[in-house]
Amino acid sequence: MLGKLTDCHCWSIFKQRVFVDGEVPEELLSMENKIVEMCQGLPLAASVLGGLLFNKDKHDWKAILDGNPLVAGEDDLQENSIKKILKLSYDYLPSPHLKKCFGYFAMFPKDFEFEKDQLIQLWMAEGFLCPCQETTVMEDVGSKFFQLLLQYSLLQDVKLDELNNITHCKMHDLVHDLAGDILKSKLFDQKSVGWRYFGWDSPTDQIDKINEPGRLSTLFWKRNISKDMLLSFQFLRVLNLSRSGIEELSASIGKLIYLRYLDVSDTKIKALPNSICKLYNLQTLRVNDCYFLRELPEEMANMISLRHIYCYHRYGSDMQTPLNMGQLTSLQTLRFFYVGSEKGRRIEELGRLKNLREGCEINDEHVLDGLQPHPNLKTLEVWNYLGTKFPSWFSEELIPNLVKLILSGCERCKEIPSLGQLKFLRHLELIGFLELECIGPTFYGIEINDNGSSSNNGKIQVFQSLKTSNGGYA
Repeated sequence: MLGKLTDCHCWSIFKQRVFVDGEVPEELLSMENKIVEMCQGLPLAASVLGGLLFNKDKHDWKAILDGNPLVAGEDDLQENSIKKILKLSYDYLPSPHLKKCFGYFAMFPKDFEFEKDQLIQLWMAEGFLCPCQETTVMEDVGSKFFQLLLQYSLLQDVKLDELNNITHCKMHDLVHDLAGDILKSKLFDQKSVGWRYFGWDSPTDQIDKINEPGRLSTLFWKRNISKDMLLSFQFLRVLNLSRSGIEELSASIGKLIYLRYLDVSDTKIKALPNSICKLYNLQTLRVNDCYFLRELPEEMANMISLRHIYCYHRYGSDMQTPLNMGQLTSLQTLRFFYVGSEKGRRIEELGRLKNLREGCEINDEHVLDGLQPHPNLKTLEVWNYLGTKFPSWFSEELIPNLVKLILSGCERCKEIPSLGQLKFLRHLELIGFLELECIGPTFYGIEINDNGSSSNNGKIQVFQSLKTSNGGYA
């Protein structure tokens, strides 16, 4: 039995979901009894109904409430009542592609903590994100879909980063049940083409019983995977082997020419086969926390569709950057860049990556002066810089859109660059400036004349968007 609320409490939850100030317009008050009756004292029902009716007018409210006889009888189970409301919310999702994105949550087990960016990249790999205009980026479509699912209260328990951006979420068990029903439905064409989606909750002993393995589109697998097994799934778009315990990835991976998403994070692999560079349609590569992995294939520059590379090691890494990464002009995420002296590993490779959205970790003391990031860069981290001053491109004119900046371990720097006029900067960390002499007006972007007066006319507003800041010498 689910916990029940009073009618007043239910109505309060509903109002908070629908109206920013919690005040209900007079023309909608007449529908209170109908809504409370539909909720049956269930907080999830109140929240979902609120999400469904959010931003809709009286005509829409009446059409939805009167056209859907969801009021449960006295002998109706609470669980059945909430399932009807959840199905109603799903039915009103505004597009078939969004409905597929919702069903995809069933690929993961109940109570799973979903990473927002990973979900969007999976949806993209499956072909669920179709921009309406050529200038629209698929990831932006995915972010909009994610927000809609939140608005409809089909997602919950969100986590935020230091910039208040949503990074993770969860899904209620009953909502997950509905997603499972959708994943098995005709919406995903399973009856016409066979089993297409094999998730972490799928029984592993069924993998050999798939009638048409060549039709499998998505495989989440936590065991070793053989060459023959890989080759039998020739139309895979998504292969998730994270936390599977594999120590080697077969070279036959290069024959999965339709693969768009590959995750081997948190495994014991020591190397990725060179054949992976033949995956010309691959959009996302995740190799986080692969502690035995020391290098990436040299010919990764041929993977022209790559948009996201995740190669994060919790305890640091000395992994060398592959050659000519500047050719991957679609890259939006590249979490590391270790600069070398040879052609193809120099700092100018970064300058060609015009679509980078996620910042790189750059820790070479000889190259910072030569790096002028693209003006659209949002995040920048500089670690263990050994120069005495920062380059001139640290200014509001050359990095105007910076949102997050971390300068750490800059032990020899005697001054801090001018940052006060970065209008969009929300998160700033300055750590380990052991020889810092002073923080003067230039730090705030204030120009000083020879006579000591300010050359800026009128009032000066500094750090207009700053929300969080950290500083220290450790």
